[in-house]
Amino acid sequence: MKKIKKIILVALILTLMLSSFVNAQQPQKMTRVSFVKEIIKVIDVKIEQGSKSPFKDITKKEDIPYLSAAFNKNIISGDRGKFNPEGFVTKEQAVVMLVRALGVLNINQDEASKAEINFSDANKISGWARPYVTYAVKYGLIDDSQGKFEPQKGVTKSESEEMLNKFKETFVREGLTAAQILELADNKLKDYDTYKFKGSIGMKENVKLPTGKEELTVMKIEQDGIFEAPGTVYTISKNTTNIEGKLIEEVSEVYIKDRVMYIRIGQDQGWIKMDLSTMMMQVGSITGIRNTQEGLPQFSKEQLEAVGMYARYGDDIEIDGEKYYVIKVDLDSRAFMEMYNKVMDETFKYMFEGEIWEETRKTQGFPEGMEEETFKAIVRSAAEQVLKNTDIKMMQEYYIHRENKHYSKLIIKQHINMDFMEVETKVDIDGQYEYYGFGEDVVFPEIS
Repeated sequence: MKKIKKIILVALILTLMLSSFVNAQQPQKMTRVSFVKEIIKVIDVKIEQGSKSPFKDITKKEDIPYLSAAFNKNIISGDRGKFNPEGFVTKEQAVVMLVRALGVLNINQDEASKAEINFSDANKISGWARPYVTYAVKYGLIDDSQGKFEPQKGVTKSESEEMLNKFKETFVREGLTAAQILELADNKLKDYDTYKFKGSIGMKENVKLPTGKEELTVMKIEQDGIFEAPGTVYTISKNTTNIEGKLIEEVSEVYIKDRVMYIRIGQDQGWIKMDLSTMMMQVGSITGIRNTQEGLPQFSKEQLEAVGMYARYGDDIEIDGEKYYVIKVDLDSRAFMEMYNKVMDETFKYMFEGEIWEETRKTQGFPEGMEEETFKAIVRSAAEQVLKNTDIKMMQEYYIHRENKHYSKLIIKQHINMDFMEVETKVDIDGQYEYYGFGEDVVFPEIS
């Protein structure tokens, strides 16, 4: 009997040893909570001790600050109030978290579904994850030329390290994502009571009529501007327009103070006053332009989120011995059009009410026999149809000084296609702005 017990004990010990050896040879999987903590460390998000747990099943004191930070940054969302922290993070979950850490929150589902992904098992990627995987492939976070993606497979620790290193190499500078650098530059700009900007914009508009005739309009705008906190802006623009060989030149000025806009076209003309307080407050709540530099050629963090723009790093650049980060910002056309629809609604409310509407009624009236409400409905319907048949692509590049994190230059490229009532319109816009004179004295015009 003792012999049997010894044999069983030896067998048990051997089994445990063998089991430990086998487990040691198995790649260790990354838990969801561990992966989130690693992301937070990489992007240098502020951790607040004593913060409240965002999920019912996150109870460890050492985990709560990280998960709270990730939740507040929209990197994670959980499921029905739980996060399943000790579950293994899958490859598609890991990609979604990393892309959302960049500030990319709502990718155009339609565009993503049409984009080609060359993984042999691309059809197994969950619908909610596919847009993020598409983005990750497009911008080099993952490589789709490597056969399978295995979206539901647990990420090993070595795979996690590889993904995080690639993330840091491609999307992070000084512990900051491109969106965080832009936010920092925007805040730096707010540190100054004054600054100046100048730029030029070129526009080509080609209109094809139902008859087949094409009309080309070329415009160039050269602009100088000054800003003074909290929201006083003055710009003077020299506009040169070539319409089918006919050259038109004019100078226009815009002055904004206390949410009132003054416009003057031609320096021998008087100023036109427009009180934009109500409309700008409503539009600001939609676009993210609130109590800051309204109308200036830069985007705040709130604007980036509101209009569906995604920031990423381009190649760093050196100009005259000064080094700059290059931030590329791409427009999500669907999110932009959704935002534009809301802005249009608020604009119509402004146009169809108050002094502007009363002036329109007096000076222009309505087509004979048409009721006021019918006229409003026709105008709104036409605007909606134009938007419905418009495709817009926009890219911006921001040059951020590496040392002081100031905005230095902004490059704008837009391409608009519009097909309405058998009239095809194509518009190409190229422009660039420079920022300078931080903290210098500025002089605004006298308005009379």
